[in-house]
Amino acid sequence: MFKNKTILITGGTGTLGKGLLERITDAKEIQVFSRSETEQNKLKYEYPKVKFILGSVADYPAIRNAIRGVDIVIHAAALKYIDLAEKQPRECVRTNVLGSINVIEAVQDEKNVEICIGISTDKVAYARNVYGCTKHIMEKLFYEAQHNSKTKFCCVRYGNVKASNGSVFQIWQNQIKQGMPITVTDERTTRFFLELDEAIDFIFYAIKNSQGGEI
Repeated sequence: MFKNKTILITGGTGTLGKGLLERITDAKEIQVFSRSETEQNKLKYEYPKVKFILGSVADYPAIRNAIRGVDIVIHAAALKYIDLAEKQPRECVRTNVLGSINVIEAVQDEKNVEICIGISTDKVAYARNVYGCTKHIMEKLFYEAQHNSKTKFCCVRYGNVKASNGSVFQIWQNQIKQGMPITVTDERTTRFFLELDEAIDFIFYAIKNSQGGEI
């Protein structure tokens, strides 16, 4: 699926990005675009063949330059911590909404991108918080872009991944180590989790089968 393809992963230094770097082994080139200088510096030794680009999706010239010559874009860059988004909605909108607009416009300007996958979230369903609302708008933007471009645009709704940064599993593990009670929002709550490989399989399925415009 990725043979002779150049792939750009925005926000590629997060848990999902690292998982994708592990799984995509047959691409012509992989480029990781992110704001995290520290994480890029760590990963460049582990993945010497990957091209790392520092930049923010909120900066249009930066993302436009990164997308040159790319065949597949996986747009995972986002501010995703719900509590921080509630306190600083401007920054969440800047990255998740305006950043997504920049990615879409850069892809449309480039014209040679085959498919652009937007990584959304289950928090979109009946969104009650800033994070979920910004991702809902991102989905709408990708749907609109599909009808104004030769590139296929689609979204996948990412769920709670056990190993991801900021996962409640990390909080619970620390509480157990310290002999503290495990905190839950409500005893009646049911929460569903994905393994990282399951989440990546889902993204690969979308890339392979998308006709464009799906969520």
